[in-house]
Amino acid sequence: MTAGLVGAVALGITAFSAHLYAEWQAGLEPGRYAYGAITAAMLAYQGLHVVVLFAMCAFTAVRGWAGLVDARRRMSIESTRLLWHYMVVQGIAAVVVLDLAPRLLSGAA
Repeated sequence: MTAGLVGAVALGITAFSAHLYAEWQAGLEPGRYAYGAITAAMLAYQGLHVVVLFAMCAFTAVRGWAGLVDARRRMSIESTRLLWHYMVVQGIAAVVVLDLAPRLLSGAA
């Protein structure tokens, strides 16, 4: 269980960092254009969920180490899993909206 939790956090941080770096390299300025502001807001929202997922994974891992997670007491695992799935879908939606849709709509694909 701990390896899965560490892997989830590592993947979340890696994906968020890669997207943040790509948008930073694009030179978007949140205070200058609406698209930059929308991008910054969506990335901040994704970053918030990465931090919350980190906290939830740490909490679940500590509960697991303390022997408080088993087949009957598994709500912390289920809650963490649910947030992980939401974060993945939200991250994919952010990539589609921020990166793929503008290219497809402009014909530059």
